[in-house]
Amino acid sequence: MIKDTIPLGKFPAGKNDVAKETALPEGALREALNVDIDDAGNIRLREGFEKVYSGTNVRSLHKRYFAEGDKLKYLNAD
Repeated sequence: MIKDTIPLGKFPAGKNDVAKETALPEGALREALNVDIDDAGNIRLREGFEKVYSGTNVRSLHKRYFAEGDKLKYLNAD
């Protein structure tokens, strides 16, 4: 089911995923995905991403180690 869009205001209490949904403090946000919340409670979209590696059959990324095909590789910062 499609939910209606609601305008967003400020959330000075920030994100709170500890309190029960029925007892969420005023000015708190329960869940936020791909957004940044500044100290004043303003929300803005998170910046995009930067491609750091182009490969095929890449899997199992953990920290900077990953498998590509039958090889274990290490992703360098540069």
